[in-house]
Amino acid sequence: MVRGFAKSNKFVWTPASFEGAFRIDVIVKNMHAGTFATTSLVYNLTSRLVQGAPAVNTTNHPLVALFSAPACRIPNSMLIRFTPSGVPAGGISTPMTTNLVPCRFDVNSTKPDATSMNFYVAGMYPNTGYQMHFETYTPGGTLVVKQTPDLTFTTGALPNNLSFPAFSASGSTTSPESIILHNVITIPVNGHIYTSAATDLAGNILWYAPIPPTRTERGGNSWGFVPGADNYVQGIQESDLAGNPILMTTVGAINEQLTARGVRPITAMHHEVRRIYTPNGALPNGYILTIGSTEQVSTTAQGGTPQKPVDILGDMLIVLDQNMNVVWTWDAFNFLDINQPAILGETCAAGGAGCEPFQASFTSANDWLHSNDAQYQAYDGNITISMRHQDVILKVAFNNGAGDGHIIWKLGNGPIGGPGGTALPSFTLFTNNTGGGHDLGYPWFSHQHDPEFEFGGHLFNGFRVMTLFDNGNTRQAVFDAMADSRCQILAVNETTMIANLNTNADVGNFSFAVGEAQMLSNGSLSCDSGFIGGFAHATTDPLTTTVEALQNGNVVYTLRAAEDSYRTFRMLDLYTPINP
Repeated sequence: MVRGFAKSNKFVWTPASFEGAFRIDVIVKNMHAGTFATTSLVYNLTSRLVQGAPAVNTTNHPLVALFSAPACRIPNSMLIRFTPSGVPAGGISTPMTTNLVPCRFDVNSTKPDATSMNFYVAGMYPNTGYQMHFETYTPGGTLVVKQTPDLTFTTGALPNNLSFPAFSASGSTTSPESIILHNVITIPVNGHIYTSAATDLAGNILWYAPIPPTRTERGGNSWGFVPGADNYVQGIQESDLAGNPILMTTVGAINEQLTARGVRPITAMHHEVRRIYTPNGALPNGYILTIGSTEQVSTTAQGGTPQKPVDILGDMLIVLDQNMNVVWTWDAFNFLDINQPAILGETCAAGGAGCEPFQASFTSANDWLHSNDAQYQAYDGNITISMRHQDVILKVAFNNGAGDGHIIWKLGNGPIGGPGGTALPSFTLFTNNTGGGHDLGYPWFSHQHDPEFEFGGHLFNGFRVMTLFDNGNTRQAVFDAMADSRCQILAVNETTMIANLNTNADVGNFSFAVGEAQMLSNGSLSCDSGFIGGFAHATTDPLTTTVEALQNGNVVYTLRAAEDSYRTFRMLDLYTPINP
């Protein structure tokens, strides 16, 4: 399946891997009568090779090329290397490569697959000439074939109908992650909605995404959210590097399945969507993890009475298989104490910015959890979820799809417990040898964003490395009214239930919401303050800063963008995601 049930009667399909005959099946459903109709057609794709020789062609994206190469032999792999003829000031002049793609030509097969190898080449400057060629490697990394001579390709200009913010950089970095990808918040700024872009470290644009990239995937695809007031319009979409939809579904299509499973429906999908990767490629490898918004009306909890009930917004973890079938869910209302309100009493007004939808019979709702990150942990098959308005990170028993959803542990200073207030297994925090000592009187993170286990959860002397962006809302409210946001590295021991705050870097500003943190190859932290100035500045003079902080807390590099960004990612290239 490539698209779930949706209102649109148009289907954009842009396969780019190999040529052949493909059959497309369409099912149309009448929602009122419950009737179905089906049809199909065969679509033939032909090779882009020129008399069997490599070719490079333009795509619908002016900064992305389609490179076609002859078939290569199993068990080898192929990539494309591309080099610019000239770059802007501060630009990347060294050659870059695509990801390695396994060859398909099996000489031992009775029906060998001799289809062409095709690559989207991305990460190129506008209006710039490039030399590019394919290279084939053995599984051990030995170069087998290098195409000669190079093919020439010139990128196009940035479209005039797109808007980009001003970028400016200061400082320097030694880390090889030379690309910064911006996941822009689509709030109009002076009448324009900015387009998410990837830049070099000087702020020169290398790529842009029609749908803001919430997460990137191996090979260059990215996930994002499709907006819409209709449940059969809004949803999630995986896009390729040229911006073409690859896989998508809608809230309406998900809710049909949730109802069939006896699970409460969702009002939206938000904040997180990413693909699951397992170490050995076994299921649930390739499944999709996302967060859905839920709601529950209460006459007893969080100020609700029989005379004046309250609408409480919750969250649901949803795991979909590769055909967008719901295979596992986790409803926070079933596992957490509904009587524990949001730490700072956050509420949502109908249609309010930063809030998920809720039923129209209420003018406001309690924004109980506001979950903003979920990560599958390949080392034990479970899922962590960050709850901004509870100041906690929870680990949930997914167990590779067989888990009962119980909460394995809680990390954070928030008091929330299980149903009825039962205590949850919790960590003790230490600050031994913490680098960057600002506000250690309140060491705990609060209203955090993007907590992620790094290095695939690898153990270092019993500890796993977690990074997170500490927005600091609670710390500012109860400890220091002038507090800045911080970027943190935590050493987490799940056996002893001890966490040590290794790095506590002051990013030099306060980001009311959003943000991101990640480890870089040189051991530094990249930290995104995505919402400096908050809603007061969002429509006129927004600001995002992406800084690099050493583990001692010192900031050595900053990229300023005149926009608000949900996350920014420091990347080696557009094909290698961080923390997949």
